[in-house]
Amino acid sequence: MNGATREKSSNDEILFCSFSPRDYSIIYGGSDGVVNLSVISESKVLHKLSSSTHNGAVSCGEFSPDNSKAITSSHDTTVAMYSVHEDFKVLGSLKHHSYAISWCSFSPDGSMISASSWDNSASLSCSSTGKQLSSLKGHHKPLTASLFNTNGVLITSSWDKAIRVWDTQYGKSFPLTGHKDVVWSISCNPDNPNTIASVSRDKALSIWDIRMGGCIASVRDEYSHLVYVTFRGDNLYACGDGSTVIIKDVKNLLGSPYKSTSGHDGRVNQLALSHDRRYMVTAGSDGYLVVWDLVNDGNKTDMDVLVEGLGTL
Repeated sequence: MNGATREKSSNDEILFCSFSPRDYSIIYGGSDGVVNLSVISESKVLHKLSSSTHNGAVSCGEFSPDNSKAITSSHDTTVAMYSVHEDFKVLGSLKHHSYAISWCSFSPDGSMISASSWDNSASLSCSSTGKQLSSLKGHHKPLTASLFNTNGVLITSSWDKAIRVWDTQYGKSFPLTGHKDVVWSISCNPDNPNTIASVSRDKALSIWDIRMGGCIASVRDEYSHLVYVTFRGDNLYACGDGSTVIIKDVKNLLGSPYKSTSGHDGRVNQLALSHDRRYMVTAGSDGYLVVWDLVNDGNKTDMDVLVEGLGTL
């Protein structure tokens, strides 16, 4: 790893990181309850601001599709809404759950916000008013994620080992089953809305077709316990306890993965890629945010680290 710097101002764990869909802005946060905003400019990572919006660990965050708003979810049972163009002014707080919220996301048109909770339910809210539109109940254990595919179909995952595909108009869903343990993370393929990926505590990385209602490919990762997965182009990026990011070819799931050293000392909780796929950020249990330049180093097994250790500057 060339040109790496390592700074750390906090021992807190970073749980999530997310890029803006329009530029190189990054929001991230974790166990200390602080939401941070940084931006990559001229190959430098500049810390812009920190916000103590939540009273518990911050589990997830996302920018709206038009980059006008952002949301974060927390173990304090709330989802906070921010105005991106007003220095992340807090617009309001959604309080529709009774236990910790594990995930939040915008619908493709930005009109709705989904949240998944440890109270075994997911909720849909209006992103303009914050009004709850529906409460979705189908899982019988805490939820780990809720997100939309590009067609606006909501997908959820849970400790009950199942993934559920929702008809949100009627509050009905059907399960995708096959995992033998907690489903930690799901991702929808932006190029094929009927295809989703998942990783589980059973060490399986699986691809599903929601039209068929079943698994179309699955492989067990013997190198690490994966906790997060995301689609980008023809690749799946996954991370977890092995302190590495694993890159898999979607069309050759059983083939050997590209692996890159993560720069973390411990679990990699989440990763995100910029809109143009030039940069990748990884959030670690060691309290570091690592930023990678994917363009200037084409070797996927040894990608440059631009900056390590943003922590909570």
